[in-house]
Parts: sequence; structure tokens; C-alpha cells
Amino acid sequence: MIKSKADICGSANPQLGMGDEAEKIFINPHSTREGLDGEFAQFLDYLKGGKAQMGLTAEIEKAVEKARLHKEWEVEYMTWQAFEMDAKREGRAEGRAEGIISIGRRHGFDDNTIIEDMMSETGCSRAEAQKLLENYGREPEAVEA
Repeated sequence: MIKSKADICGSANPQLGMGDEAEKIFINPHSTREGLDGEFAQFLDYLKGGKAQMGLTAEIEKAVEKARLHKEWEVEYMTWQAFEMDAKREGRAEGRAEGIISIGRRHGFDDNTIIEDMMSETGCSRAEAQKLLENYGREPEAVEA
């Protein structure tokens, strides 16, 4: 079974929409094959982890294999993956630091104690901790790079 929806979240609640105006296609490869032609049924089987047979699935398998063997794409993917991992790590550390600042301020700790806690808990340097403390509560656009 195939369902096509144009930004479901956006139509139900515009604030939740992705705003990309792209049409999303949802495919359930475990649904009935009633009324489907043979090649499309093979495609659904392929999506479930089956082997590529002929036609569309064979073309997809060939394209996937070509992409796997393309060294330049592999380097780009690995670079992007490393970038994403670093961004996630930085985001988590920044979130922990903000939590430490919030709790420290709530309990009346001085800035030096808060900075020491951030350094201890996140592994950031004193300069990074000081910058996080200085920028705490400011809008991201207002924070200096």
C-alpha cells in the first residue's frame, strides 16, 4: 500500500510543518499485493530485504553498488558523518553546560564555581566555559562566533 501526503504536520498544524512543500511518499512493503503489477510487487519485496531480481530492483541494486564503490562519495559521506557527530557532541556539551549554569545560578553559586563545574562535567576549556557563561540566555543570533 502506498500513501502520499503533502506535509502532514503542516496541514494539521502549520507551525509544525517542514515548510519545504515537498510531497512525502510512505510505502508499506508488508501490505497486500492485490492489484499491483509484478515489478512493483518485486520492489516491495526488495524493500523488505529481498534480493534484487530484474527491472527496477536490479537498477536500484546496481546504483547502490556503484555508490558504495565510489571512493570520493565515501570520503564525502565520512566527512559529513564526522561533522554531524562533532555537532551532536558539541550540542550535548552545550546543553549540559547550560544546565549547569541554570542550576548554579538558581543556587547562588559564583561564576568561578559554575565555570569549574562546566569544565569538570563537559571537558571544555576555561575560555570555552567563560564564553558559554557570558552568552547564557542570549538569543543564538546575538551570540558572537
